[in-house]
Formats: sequence, structure tokens, C-alpha cells
Amino acid sequence: AAFLFLLTSAIAPLIRLSYGRMVWMALPYTVVMGGLGWWAVTYWL
Repeated sequence: AAFLFLLTSAIAPLIRLSYGRMVWMALPYTVVMGGLGWWAVTYWL
């Protein structure tokens, strides 16, 4: 159990880094898609 805890605590920063980078890379895409969806809704309705 202690070994597993050490392993996960050692891997956690890498996972957090890659997850944060993934979110940071997906943020513009989310903003663009959200803006496009909002524009489409306001344009069509």
C-alpha cells in the first residue's frame, strides 16, 4: 500500500501537468465552439 501511495504521489504531478495542458489546449476550441453555437442559436431563432 505504501509503495502504491508513493507511486501515485510520484506520478500525480505528471498527470496533473498533462491534464492541465490538455485543458489549456482545449480551451480555445471550447470557446470557439461555444461562440459558434451561441451565434447559430441567436441567428436561427
